[in-house]
Amino acid sequence: MLSIVAEAHAAGLLHDCCGRLVFRHDLLRHALADAVPASTRAMLHGRTASTLAAAGAAPERVAEHLLNAAPSGGEFLITWLMDCAAPLTARAPVMALRLIDLTMEFSHP
Repeated sequence: MLSIVAEAHAAGLLHDCCGRLVFRHDLLRHALADAVPASTRAMLHGRTASTLAAAGAAPERVAEHLLNAAPSGGEFLITWLMDCAAPLTARAPVMALRLIDLTMEFSHP
């Protein structure tokens, strides 16, 4: 995966922005997302959420990936939300409610 990212960066498709790699244009990001199967995309978002959480990223950054990881991030979502519900609710209340709804779906199918 890192070699693909390095190649994309070398080709100018990605650039550094505030310590993050971002696509030069949203069309590139959308084209890549559309080319990846939904289940793979969800799994990658789940891994990204877990990695960001372990690195101490802002709750809303983790939450964004958890929302895109559903349904694959269920167990991590529940554990993470129990720890981060208060700061997430203060910083991004709508996102917090969406994650709580997802958690309820996982808890009560």
